[in-house]
Amino acid sequence: MPKTADPEKVKKNNGARILIVDDEEGARRSLALILGRYGYTVETAQSGQEALAIAAETSLNLAFVDIQLTDMDGTDLIKPLLESNPGLVVIMVSGHAAADTAAQSLDLGAARYITKPIDMVRLLAEMENTLE
Repeated sequence: MPKTADPEKVKKNNGARILIVDDEEGARRSLALILGRYGYTVETAQSGQEALAIAAETSLNLAFVDIQLTDMDGTDLIKPLLESNPGLVVIMVSGHAAADTAAQSLDLGAARYITKPIDMVRLLAEMENTLE
């Protein structure tokens, strides 16, 4: 579960569209609610196939992709997401830190690899810098 961000410390965003891909409904929903509260437009997907369908139809600025999905490995989404949305920033999310998976994610084009629980204050500040 993400740590709650302090609204006084984080500016509202510039209207970026974010995709959250996570098969855990609670994690997906809580991150979407927090990002929505800061003015981001949020799309969610519970599977890799659903994420690919959304990315094909929607212009996205940033995607949070869980490493372990029920229908595929999250790293398998990086290339097709980047192909369907040039300029997309992909951030891989994992419940467990693994150096080999992090390195593989970055080699495939992910911008970052973060672990749960997510520090929302830090993440929102980094997102603001990335999306400017």
